[in-house]
Amino acid sequence: MRTGFIMKFYFNYSIQCKEMPRTYEKKRSPAQYDITDLKKAVFDVVNKKMTFRQAEEYYHIPKTVIFNRIKGRKTPVMIMGSGRTPAIPKEIEDEIVRCLITRSEMGIPCDKKEMRELVGEYIKASGLKTPFKNNVPGEDWYLGFMKRNPQLSLKKPEHLQKVRKDARNPFVVYDFYDKLQKVIEEHQLADKPQFVFNADESGFHHDPSRIRAIGVKGKALSRVSGGSGRESTTVLACVSADGSVLPPLIIFKGAAVQARWTSTDGFPGTLYATSKNGWMEEAQFLNWFANGFIPFVKEIRSKESTLNQSALLVYDGHCSHISVKIIEIALQNNIVLMRLPSHLTDKMQPLDKCVFGPIKTHWEKKLIAYGKTQMGKGCMRLSKQLFSQFIGETWKEAMSADNIISGFLSTGLFPVDRFKFPESEFPSKLLQDYHKSLNASDMVSAQSEAVLEIESKQFLTYFMFI
Repeated sequence: MRTGFIMKFYFNYSIQCKEMPRTYEKKRSPAQYDITDLKKAVFDVVNKKMTFRQAEEYYHIPKTVIFNRIKGRKTPVMIMGSGRTPAIPKEIEDEIVRCLITRSEMGIPCDKKEMRELVGEYIKASGLKTPFKNNVPGEDWYLGFMKRNPQLSLKKPEHLQKVRKDARNPFVVYDFYDKLQKVIEEHQLADKPQFVFNADESGFHHDPSRIRAIGVKGKALSRVSGGSGRESTTVLACVSADGSVLPPLIIFKGAAVQARWTSTDGFPGTLYATSKNGWMEEAQFLNWFANGFIPFVKEIRSKESTLNQSALLVYDGHCSHISVKIIEIALQNNIVLMRLPSHLTDKMQPLDKCVFGPIKTHWEKKLIAYGKTQMGKGCMRLSKQLFSQFIGETWKEAMSADNIISGFLSTGLFPVDRFKFPESEFPSKLLQDYHKSLNASDMVSAQSEAVLEIESKQFLTYFMFI
């Protein structure tokens, strides 16, 4: 019975502790004197300008406070502030803050528990004496630490592959924008958005998975579909900076395209191809480039009577997009090919930034609507012909010109704006190195201009005396 009473008491106490808010109130009223006055009082007493009693009467500070500060009994004399002595010295705490910021910039941030454990390891290694249990700081220290350092916050990190993190280099990114600006100027494309294109492929799943649904809280939620949930088909999309859309290229898994896989209800001009694994390869991209993209560009040139106008195609760095044959055809047809920096398409590619998201959402809604019509009819599997039809309908209904134009604007591809890629995405050290290199190059160019100016003056002087 006594054991039951103890267990009940412990259970109730635990609940109260969990519900107890962490809003502490100081039992003593705050000091009635200013920190500046305390510094002056300590200085005057130490330098024998005043006695303890004279300092107490003049500054209205208890002489015991002045005495204890000078002797360092409660708080060291060099720490002029209210409250107890910090468990970890401020200079060490500042170093911890710098380490946490550096780790976050490297893409390996600490969670709350890991941060406290790392601090504990540092305390043990440096031999600091702290009131922490097992030298590991607790929840109260963590809350105080975060309050003392408001530049830090606990947040959910965005998933970022290491290759993408390493690719966020200002030297690489700004070099791309500089080259893009040069291409736009050399080929007179600044006022011709209809000749600036972006192409990229993406996988379209055969079963809906993106759209959330309502279910019982605490229980897993499932949606009945006709496939395994892992099957997808690759589709190549291409858009221009004026909001125009090219017909898609659908790549099925197989040896050859069969007539029953196509659809008369698809998007006009849709191209079809096959590959062994259903992915984009050089042959498929070459087929689209020669039979889809170039005829589209020629048609625009013919309509606007600008037969010699260059066109720019910006694409990602997939190996299937790079071959001698493709480059040869591009040169023959006055097409400029420009590759985006690797692993940065999520920030720099218009299709990834503003187009594929709405398209995929519309696609999933179409799959869900189709699934409802097939309930109770047996197999709900999506056939290749229906896939072609649904892709065509999605291209007609969801390829918004506003989204496409917004994609080019927000990535800074057209009009060219390098500052659309935020500096906050770069590691601070690399950004500092980049700015230093700019300053150095500016100094060199300024010196070169000065030398040229002096040489030109010398030449004119020489010329006048001949």
